[in-house]
Amino acid sequence: MIYDDALQNSNRIIDVGIITIVPSEVEALFGAFSITREKYEPAGSPLQYWRTSYQSSSSGRPLSVVVCILGGEAGNIEAAIATTQFLQDWYPRLMCLVGIAAGIKNKIKIGDVVMPNKVHDRSIKVYKNGNFAVRGRTYSRNDTIDRMLKVSPLSHKEFLTTLLQTSKEDIRRAKVVAKSKRLIPTGFDTKPHVMDGSIASDNVLIRDSAYFQSILSATDEKCRGAEMEAAGFVLACQKEKFDFPWVIFRGIADFGDSSKDDAFQLLAAKSACAALRIFIQLSLSIDALPPNPRAILASTTLDASLIGE
Repeated sequence: MIYDDALQNSNRIIDVGIITIVPSEVEALFGAFSITREKYEPAGSPLQYWRTSYQSSSSGRPLSVVVCILGGEAGNIEAAIATTQFLQDWYPRLMCLVGIAAGIKNKIKIGDVVMPNKVHDRSIKVYKNGNFAVRGRTYSRNDTIDRMLKVSPLSHKEFLTTLLQTSKEDIRRAKVVAKSKRLIPTGFDTKPHVMDGSIASDNVLIRDSAYFQSILSATDEKCRGAEMEAAGFVLACQKEKFDFPWVIFRGIADFGDSSKDDAFQLLAAKSACAALRIFIQLSLSIDALPPNPRAILASTTLDASLIGE
């Protein structure tokens, strides 16, 4: 019995965990990693998981990957709960959040991807003098991940090649819509890019681009956009271990204004997933990251049970 429990826990040790949310993101992620929706991983958990393997040239071996869908409504609370549950069910070295976001005009274009090195948590507010004021916190990405990206930055050529393999028709359709909304050339490009910078995270669905002005003026002029899950995701990772490695990929689907159109969502999601694939394949050195603390305990317990047998 002790050996069986130890073996079960050792099977929870993986390289990469990935969380995504809305249907367009799920479709894009499953396509990017050739995952069959019906073949989910039984884990005795309230969440559903899919397990796969993906070759990483930069790591020198195939990586074990587990994908989780955050069902229901999007939000930082939901993301924090799901990430916490994931980190109890599995023991990854790296956690990834992939999906879509609203971008800031003239800072990024629709279809581009932001891979933030900082997340500005704007979900905590103070009500004073008839108004809400943000009492924000900023989370920074793990230094080891930053060093990896300096040594092996994401290749624009490889990213674009990967994206075009699955998204030529999505780009064509998006171009038609972008033209009708007069987003060309400043707001849309048929050759998306992956960009660094930061991202804001709040429990707000943005319908007015004026939301971004206070971020740019008071928080970070390098902010590229905003979304609703990253703060909860990162906070859950940090509760597991303060410098727990995480990466985020957000494809830009709109500018949080009247030009917002769901027609861009699938392209944005596919762009984010293509960037994640290239990162895992060509930039990530997984063994440079420390083992998950739970993985160390599980391995130690398994070794002890084998000796006991």
